[in-house]
Amino acid sequence: FELLQLAMKIQGRQDTATESLKNLISRTLPYWQSTIVPAVKNGQKVLIVAHGTSLRGLVKEIENLSDEEVTQLNLPNAIPFVYELDPSTLKPLEAKRFLADEETVKKAVAKVASIGTKSDLMKTFCVT
Repeated sequence: FELLQLAMKIQGRQDTATESLKNLISRTLPYWQSTIVPAVKNGQKVLIVAHGTSLRGLVKEIENLSDEEVTQLNLPNAIPFVYELDPSTLKPLEAKRFLADEETVKKAVAKVASIGTKSDLMKTFCVT
């Protein structure tokens, strides 16, 4: 907990217990725009590893989800997923693809939904 407080202090954040999705998105999107978008437009594959709320923010941006839609989004823990994006528009060429069988994904999504926002496990996805 002390390391978390130190990290938050370094980042200029006061709250150490929670962060709203809105605040997280406002911190995440500049990195998306400045680093990830140029890489994708250059044809590079990008691996993103983050906790669920950060990924929800990126999924909101990629899929153009409304605030209501993103609050209903449950991403499964420990199951990577892949987007294939059009390099010129950054729009998905198809729906995100989970790297697990459908039944495993359904069970994992249900588990996350039952926990609500308590889940802070790492999640991974790749943008191509």
